[in-house]
Amino acid sequence: MNLIIVADRGGLKAFKTSKERDEKSIELLEQFVIEEMLGDFSDKMSDGAGNFPIDGTAGKGHAASEKMTIKTEHEKRAVKKLIKDLEIVLKKHQPSVWDFSASPDINGAILDHLETSLKTHLRHNLKKDLMKTPLGEMVSHFEHA
Repeated sequence: MNLIIVADRGGLKAFKTSKERDEKSIELLEQFVIEEMLGDFSDKMSDGAGNFPIDGTAGKGHAASEKMTIKTEHEKRAVKKLIKDLEIVLKKHQPSVWDFSASPDINGAILDHLETSLKTHLRHNLKKDLMKTPLGEMVSHFEHA
């Protein structure tokens, strides 16, 4: 079995690929969603927590002192979850070869922390976000890698 696995901060999709009578087919096997990464981060942090008055604004201006730290922590958790989900897929399906794609900002972090034994059958690694790519176009991205 061959797999194509694509990921972004919001989740991961695993596809089974096969070739029958000179035609390639692709089928969604599993999808993992990281709920806390969906939506706009600023909407989740809009309660004013961590905002502190700025001197000289008569109490009307506020500085967001912790938002970047919290956002960074959420992103780190998302990457850890993606690694765990990827390991689940690879151990469950044990592909003969697999292809992977994730945006450049998380691609290396995911593969660097993936169990070494699971990387042995990695064929192609694309630093692209293909999560919203139509199924009909998915395989072609890896054929020309």
